[in-house]
Amino acid sequence: MAPTLDPALSTHNPNSGSAFQNRKPRVVSLLPSACELLCFIPGGEELLVGRGHEDDYPPSILDRPVLTASKVNWTTSAECDVLVENLVKEGSALYAIKEATLQELRPDVILTQALCTVCAVDTGLVYKYARKMDPSPAVIDLSSFDLDGIIADVIKVGTAVGLGPEAERAAAPLRARIAAAKERVKDRVNKPKVLFMEWTDPIYCGGHWTPQLIELAGGLHPLNPPAKDPKTGALGPAHPSGKVPVADVIALDPDWIICCPCGLELDEARKELAEIAGGDWWTGLRAVREGRVALVDGNAMFNRPGPRIVDAFEWLVALLNEGFEGAEESAAGFPWERWVQPKGSKGVPKLDESEGEGAKATRLMHDEDEGGAHPNGSGKPPAMNGETGGDGSASSNIPATENGDDLSDLSRPSALEAEPLSSKTNGVPAPGSAPANGIAPPGGTDSKPSPWRAPVLTPEIEEAHRAACAKGSQIYRDPETGYVVFTEESHFKRGSCCGNRCRHCPYGQYNVLPSKGLPREAPLRKAAFLVPKRGAKQGEKAGGEASEYELVLVGGEDMETVGQKASRQSRAAPVALLAFFDQTTGFLTVPRGTKPSPGHETTLYRVMDMSHETGLPLLAVPATDNFEEALKKAIADCQVMVRNAGRLTIGQGVIG
Repeated sequence: MAPTLDPALSTHNPNSGSAFQNRKPRVVSLLPSACELLCFIPGGEELLVGRGHEDDYPPSILDRPVLTASKVNWTTSAECDVLVENLVKEGSALYAIKEATLQELRPDVILTQALCTVCAVDTGLVYKYARKMDPSPAVIDLSSFDLDGIIADVIKVGTAVGLGPEAERAAAPLRARIAAAKERVKDRVNKPKVLFMEWTDPIYCGGHWTPQLIELAGGLHPLNPPAKDPKTGALGPAHPSGKVPVADVIALDPDWIICCPCGLELDEARKELAEIAGGDWWTGLRAVREGRVALVDGNAMFNRPGPRIVDAFEWLVALLNEGFEGAEESAAGFPWERWVQPKGSKGVPKLDESEGEGAKATRLMHDEDEGGAHPNGSGKPPAMNGETGGDGSASSNIPATENGDDLSDLSRPSALEAEPLSSKTNGVPAPGSAPANGIAPPGGTDSKPSPWRAPVLTPEIEEAHRAACAKGSQIYRDPETGYVVFTEESHFKRGSCCGNRCRHCPYGQYNVLPSKGLPREAPLRKAAFLVPKRGAKQGEKAGGEASEYELVLVGGEDMETVGQKASRQSRAAPVALLAFFDQTTGFLTVPRGTKPSPGHETTLYRVMDMSHETGLPLLAVPATDNFEEALKKAIADCQVMVRNAGRLTIGQGVIG
């Protein structure tokens, strides 16, 4: 009898009624675990005619044509995380399919997944190419979340390729081994806390089936626990893997740490862990102090939901219940090693700029050290190949922000406040100095010090940033702290301020709100169109649609009057605030001959706050002697559509 293909197994299977036509099916795998599942079934390997670029097991399949390619080249954990994150935000695919080769192979079945677009080719792209083929192959989506689902995928693949009975027989021993391993830990009472690191920089904890495996093996995975049936107590999948702040790791203080970076073999994983394994936060962890850190081949184990997940489970049971000796005896051949803490390695994970400031600030809590210059107690960390950290250093036992501010007492002036900024510091003048462009702020130059603040950057830091920008890099390493810093170009590509007080924010740290209790520290240097909804692009509304704005100018009236006027006008048409500011002082400016409101001194930072309070976008324009030309240039540079650019008024002054 000819093998048949169950239409229910695929969401795209137009030819299921006449599957294979009395011949062996031609199968393509675009997923490493799918390739392993197919080859695990007796007779499955001989059906494989093409594979993905990461399909490398069993080694006997390496002669098959490769159908995919990655758009991200491996460098370091931190840099790859940045590149992948930016590609995902841009909506760009991380992988490409070699369409011509795929068509030449004429597959009957394509094995893929929709669980994670970072791990393998996007399923939508697979469907697109499958529909263009004649006859169109069946696309089998393998997206299991837990241990039972992984074993069930053996049956699913077998049935899809006409090897259902063989798959049933192959799955039976896997189920038996799982049951035997569970039996070894059923009476376990004292369960160790485990940190499973699926990525090192930044730290990602295990997700989906991994926390389930840990708890089935007699441990706990508190940072991302598995689901539990309230009636039966049966364990299910956890949430997907996600970033974990260092503060959470410190608070957990795990009994065991298992480092198994997704896609990295032991040599690469060892190097990446070494980049972060020297900071006081790391060396102070119980698991590190007591030598309970294991390094696992993350390319082969745990991260591939295939038959070898049972090998990983058996190793995990031995490790958590019998220690290193038991793991060595019970899981011979399993690709792992004890972690040996290197001497002199100092590092901290990269700060995640998608986090809120509070979480970000607490991520750099460290044990007290003697040096005080760097969290690890030394003056400077050694050069590292990985890309880690934030933008500044922290004093001993004090949480630090990206720029190194002491947050232990917000009522006490920071180092930047205590020492006035000189005119040589990032071009920011000392309080009371005259503006460079000769345009006086409302109220005069001597009434208040400049609101502009900026981190004090050494010539070495400035040069590191310049060099990174020159070669098109999105990050560079701070030569003083060793932390990774995002370049101005990287922030510009984001399209908006992330709100995390980034050192080179080109948007004047617009989304750093007063409610955070921390000042903005990135003076705006050029025109910007700032949208109050976080994440919206310049020149777009929240939904991405471009608007034609009616501008309301700020500077000749008190803020309350301007806010009321803008709010009224916004009911009839989209409204944006317009503010001309002095690049040197940060105060608003007004056209020559215009009398500002008496005693009123308004800063661009205050207008930024007003923009958030009213929900209205802000067009911030550096002032020049020719306000009309400055406005025209800003509108063009920011690509903003304006309805009333030729008939704007500020107080008694008229532009246009």
